[in-house]
Amino acid sequence: MMRLQLGQLYDIKYSIRPMNLFFGEVLVPLERLSPVYAEVAVRHLAAKYEMLRARFTFNGFDSRTTILAADDPCFSQAFECRPSSPLADTRQVELLAYVNETRKIMSAGVPPLFRYCLFTSPNHQHQRLLFIINHLMCDGISSRILWREFSWAYRRAAKGECIPRRASGHYRRLGEELVNRHHLLRGQGCAFLKPPEGERLDIMAGTALAERSVCLMKNRKTETRRFDGESLDRLKCAARSHGLGLSEFFLLLFLRALSAVYGEGSVAITLWFAPQFIGDWQTTVHDLVGSAAFPVPAWFSVRCYKEITDAIVALKQGLYAAMESAADYAAWFYAPVARVQRPSMPAVSFNFVGDRRCSPDILAYRLAPEEVRIGRTDDELAESPLSCEVETYGDMLELILAAYPDGGLGRLPSLLMVNMEKELYSLLADKRLMN
Repeated sequence: MMRLQLGQLYDIKYSIRPMNLFFGEVLVPLERLSPVYAEVAVRHLAAKYEMLRARFTFNGFDSRTTILAADDPCFSQAFECRPSSPLADTRQVELLAYVNETRKIMSAGVPPLFRYCLFTSPNHQHQRLLFIINHLMCDGISSRILWREFSWAYRRAAKGECIPRRASGHYRRLGEELVNRHHLLRGQGCAFLKPPEGERLDIMAGTALAERSVCLMKNRKTETRRFDGESLDRLKCAARSHGLGLSEFFLLLFLRALSAVYGEGSVAITLWFAPQFIGDWQTTVHDLVGSAAFPVPAWFSVRCYKEITDAIVALKQGLYAAMESAADYAAWFYAPVARVQRPSMPAVSFNFVGDRRCSPDILAYRLAPEEVRIGRTDDELAESPLSCEVETYGDMLELILAAYPDGGLGRLPSLLMVNMEKELYSLLADKRLMN
């Protein structure tokens, strides 16, 4: 057994029912998948990644995780195959029915807490692959790793090749490393990411989440935009032209929009970091699967810079300061050590989940047109009073701005989106970016 850690501790603090925290997607594979090989690939995932075999027992922050054996009979239920209707309306009803019945079973803590269902059809355009996973065992970055590993196992099964069983205990080892690092940091004091001197933007950023009222997901005010095809290619070129990745690029746009609405000052933002990309770890983390992403508070200086290069310098100063201390921050606050005071995060949050497909061996897909989204339920808590969420799915990027409806925040998503779009549209219209 092991205690909860990192993103798991955040989930149980900022949710009403942790066992009801699911996410997933409905995908359209760009090639017709065989149910036989897909089932082999899913069983491989359960055998390799121990967190997919988790069972949770809750007792406050001393909650525990038990790992089931890879040959436990319950994992025969992790994959299912159903017929897919040729009619779009009927297919929508079938997908929703599966999601609702599966959530009901898994909310009771009955393993496996991840499921894949292949809705198969002679017409590959009607085929759908749906996956649903409890957020306590897997986060967005880990789900991308699972898709890469699913693709690898599927390809080998289709070729009749042997799939070696290599169990991964990296999540458990990372937990042990965090505990050891936590003990080394004790006695050194806690001086992570002190706020800069000067004026602060009044966006409730200096107030802890625990000191404010909560908001349900269904009451949030949101603005959503999607980019695909040529528009997404232009965004990537615009980011590269400024020496930025997409995540840094959208954080820059978000900060500039805040400055356009609130003026100059400093602002605290909750950034989500994944150990696969941030921190110096002894544990192998490139293929780590678990709820491992963790929040870190970061301070940024925002001004109406005339030159975008000056804005980029300010962005990198705040971002690199947070990145430099992220591993120690995770060990100090999120190591699974009982009776450690957990931090309250800034009211403004930014999260980016990328989708790197750099190999023809990874199965290509697009999001299903039925748009059956699987995430926090309407009656679950919204995590942040103001959030900017960016996620890529295959060849599509989705940008969501969301805010609590009260305290003057309800108008922010539309105001911020207008300012972000001003810069985005000028970039998308720049023909030089495609040269």
